[in-house]
Amino acid sequence: MRMAEKLVTVGYAGFGNKSNPENWRRILRNLPAGTYEIYCHPAYPDETLQRWSVYRQERAQELAILRQKELGDLARDVGIEIVSFDAI
Repeated sequence: MRMAEKLVTVGYAGFGNKSNPENWRRILRNLPAGTYEIYCHPAYPDETLQRWSVYRQERAQELAILRQKELGDLARDVGIEIVSFDAI
């Protein structure tokens, strides 16, 4: 079975909110060596998502954060290689 060594979750509300860019930077700066899956749900909130999920706009915020060049640059600078799950 293919899987990451550890799962990291940012949280849903309050200080640990996934829609806060600083929380993502904090995670990347503090990950020890290893293979991690970071639990998140970035998405474009389409009609189906609007109808069935209460976590909608936050998904769009996550997507915008994860697409920021600065976040990718930080990952590279601290030695993190971001890959799709297929690469695990």
